[in-house]
Amino acid sequence: MQLTIGGHSVPVSEAADKLVREYPTATVRYYDLGDGRGGPSPTDQVTADDLGRMMVFAARLKANRAAELLDTSIDVTWSDDGVLGDLEADPDLPDKEWLTTECVEAAHQLFLSVNGVGTSYAQSSKLLHLKWPGFFPIADRRVRKLYGSHATSLHNDHLDVLHRARHLKRWGRVDIRIYWLLFRRDLIANQLSEALDDLRVAVAKAPVLLNRAEHRDNLAKVNDLRLLDMVAWSL
Repeated sequence: MQLTIGGHSVPVSEAADKLVREYPTATVRYYDLGDGRGGPSPTDQVTADDLGRMMVFAARLKANRAAELLDTSIDVTWSDDGVLGDLEADPDLPDKEWLTTECVEAAHQLFLSVNGVGTSYAQSSKLLHLKWPGFFPIADRRVRKLYGSHATSLHNDHLDVLHRARHLKRWGRVDIRIYWLLFRRDLIANQLSEALDDLRVAVAKAPVLLNRAEHRDNLAKVNDLRLLDMVAWSL
């Protein structure tokens, strides 16, 4: 069985081995699982705990950026009014229709609220994933590079529905919603093919050294979106 992401294929067994043997254990333990506290962080504010979990994930936040993110706690745009669902919801919805859904619009406004204080795509994604882990993938440099020219082409094909497209194009950046769309496609495809189910089985059976046994167990606790995101990062 093969996993497919960003136009690349990787055997499930190879992906499982990389996750168990090479993926940073501290990231899963502290960022994803909150060292046992687990669950999404509060969606009505940014907390110091959020920033600590991000730093374990190499978010590289400067002091002034961290302070500005904490200050966004009073911004009413943090409330999603219960609109955000899972990234893979309504899998048969055409791309352009999905991009204009209330869910994507709400997610985009949340992203702009965070990104507007000067954080990078990666930093913004890492914060928002903590709060809505079912929707936001980690769009860091490695994942964006994986999609490469495909993302640029798709961005240009959807200029009519990307409200800030001209601004983003001027700076040579692909709209974040395009990365969400591409990741959504891959997430749905790997769920339908049952490749992600096979990956979970392979991870559970992967041989490990004693100091990685807990890490293997922790990988079983993250959702499909995050598991596929880890695979993308590992390529």
